[in-house]
Amino acid sequence: MGRLGRGTIAAAALVCAGVAVAAAPEDDAHRRGLQAYQRGDVVAAMAALRPAARAGHAPSQVLLAFILDRGDFPLEAAQLYRQAAEQGDAEGQAGLANLLLTGRGIAKDEKAAFEQFSKAAAQGHEGARQALAQLAGAPAASGVPR
Repeated sequence: MGRLGRGTIAAAALVCAGVAVAAAPEDDAHRRGLQAYQRGDVVAAMAALRPAARAGHAPSQVLLAFILDRGDFPLEAAQLYRQAAEQGDAEGQAGLANLLLTGRGIAKDEKAAFEQFSKAAAQGHEGARQALAQLAGAPAASGVPR
């Protein structure tokens, strides 16, 4: 096997594999933002999330939108939810649907809300499934397989 033994090659492979699965900077920013929000530090959460959201990181867009909506900034929240929804993010679709349903920060559009809830529900989003059941006037089904 020459100068490089099997142990060296295996170690090198593990190092390379570790690099391949390392978290992206946006994932790290999202984690920091979530931790700050959970501690009640909304300012630090928003500071951590904004760059990742601008970079198109859907989970950061959704969490920042959630924070902004709760802070009574529904227009910016709607924009971020829409960006995440356009990437196929179920949380973004459900968040956008909620705003469309109520008309918070965006023109009220029940048909578009139904479409967004449907997309999220198709991905297994339980809140969207419950919302669809309520919109249809039926009780939310429990124990439905995803």
